[in-house]
Amino acid sequence: MIAMVRTVVGTFVVIKSPVQQERELMGYKLKTNKAASKRFQFTASGKVKFKRAGKRHCLGHRAQKNKVNLRHSGTLSDADVPRVEKLLPNG
Repeated sequence: MIAMVRTVVGTFVVIKSPVQQERELMGYKLKTNKAASKRFQFTASGKVKFKRAGKRHCLGHRAQKNKVNLRHSGTLSDADVPRVEKLLPNG
């Protein structure tokens, strides 16, 4: 596994994520998966946020508590993060 790398460039410290390191090794631009870019978003700490499913239509029979809990976004498990990083190489 590739870890975060810190390099000093002049007076700045550049921190490269594993995805950025992989992109440098490949030598060509990677395309963003548009479906994933509409569904996932990276936080500042590197976690992946997503919106909850099931809040579009037919909400009359659902309990109010269920609908309230669907308002909040969730974070992806650590096991699934590398898969999303490949789909979203530019963050």
